[in-house]
Amino acid sequence: MSQQNLIRLAVALTTATWIVVVLVRGSKLDISLLSSFGVVTAVVTIAVALLDRLLWRLPWVSTIFKQHSPAIRGTWKAHVVSSRQEEPFLGYLVVEQTLTTVSARMLMETGWSETLAGHWSRSDDGHPAVFYIWRRFPANEVDDAEGPGYIQYGAGVLEVRGGPPFRVRGPYWTSERHGGTVTLSHHRKTICKSYDQAANLYEGS
Repeated sequence: MSQQNLIRLAVALTTATWIVVVLVRGSKLDISLLSSFGVVTAVVTIAVALLDRLLWRLPWVSTIFKQHSPAIRGTWKAHVVSSRQEEPFLGYLVVEQTLTTVSARMLMETGWSETLAGHWSRSDDGHPAVFYIWRRFPANEVDDAEGPGYIQYGAGVLEVRGGPPFRVRGPYWTSERHGGTVTLSHHRKTICKSYDQAANLYEGS
């Protein structure tokens, strides 16, 4: 559910509740009261925005929404198995998240990728899952093995099990008709900005 839809729902519920309370008390609906109702609407809008951006992270609040969008914000070790490579490789997935949005960056020695779109839905097993579209940039566009300025696109799914999550895993596919799986572990709350920062964060672990 988008933040706009959350606000519409909250305003609609507030309006309905206000009308019911007035009618139950036997009062008449006074149009002049709508001016003060505008203040109520503004307060509800701000409250929903705070819930979406900040309050949902609180443990007792996040448990309410864990079946819709479990908290996976932060940096994860990413174990990547590719059908094009014999050996798996390590990266770091940095997840930015609000209650209604999710995006991520994969940091690797050979380059980095970012999500162009991502949304919460359900996997075939009924667990919360992020469905996403991504693009990859080489670390050095001039010397990249695929050619100068080569950019790769793809899509994937990350299924989240547990609350707090104990398993985050899923397949991915690329525009080059190969794919693989990504398994996340060792969650940290830090939002890393570079591969080196992430590697230092996990040094010794």
